[in-house]
Amino acid sequence: MKMEDLNNSQLILMAILVSFVTSIATGILTVSLLDEQSPTVTQTINRVVERTVEKVVPGDTRTVVREVPVIVTEEELIVKVINDASPTVGRLTESRTAELSLGLAFVVDEGKYLVTAASVLPGETNKRTGPYYLSTEDGIEYRAELAALSSDKRLAVLKVTEVSLPEVPAPTLLSALLPQDKSEISAARLSTGNLSVGQTVIALGSIGSSVGPVTVGIISSLSPAIGTTTAITTNAARSDNLGGPLFSIQGEVVGLNLAPGTAAPAALVRALIDSVK
Repeated sequence: MKMEDLNNSQLILMAILVSFVTSIATGILTVSLLDEQSPTVTQTINRVVERTVEKVVPGDTRTVVREVPVIVTEEELIVKVINDASPTVGRLTESRTAELSLGLAFVVDEGKYLVTAASVLPGETNKRTGPYYLSTEDGIEYRAELAALSSDKRLAVLKVTEVSLPEVPAPTLLSALLPQDKSEISAARLSTGNLSVGQTVIALGSIGSSVGPVTVGIISSLSPAIGTTTAITTNAARSDNLGGPLFSIQGEVVGLNLAPGTAAPAALVRALIDSVK
């Protein structure tokens, strides 16, 4: 039969048959080629895939921390000392209502003792035992009595017998919702470190119930230069801060102002306090 003699239906069936046979032949040829594929090529492909996968997996994450130094100026340290130490210093009086103060004193050892220069206490050789009163800027009042004098009659330690905290106003609806400041006893820390000539020191005075004036100076000499220091020469000690503390810029008491230009080292103050414990 010739192709010209086929009708349309027969031509369609013929085309379908040819396509079917061609598909079968192609499939057989493909399977034969895969069976004959060299194992070396397959291994190479596998190695390429394995290496690619290894590179995709991330390694350990490392965090690099860079420390940025914070520069604190001496001025900032001095301001901090004044703010922190102000509640520990006050004017010493012989009664609660006295307007005339004897001199300065400051609180140490968690509010158990007051320290001052013996020269501010009344009496020549026999100092009056008290009572004495000290009010600080945070509203706390201390009642104390003389506990000890140094052998050279320069330092005085007063033992606190009563502490009066400021009165707390009656709570209101608004104050109950807001955080309230609680009065706590502030005490100065006595330094146990060594002193150095040229070291910056801060002396606090007191006017009324507030701190002032503040004097910043340096230690110009130590006596004796070798051995246990018994006296500090400094321009920070003045007539308006006698009996008050001499602070380092680290906020520790390094001395007690005895006279203009002279202070006793903290080691002597500590020894006198320990003698009455």
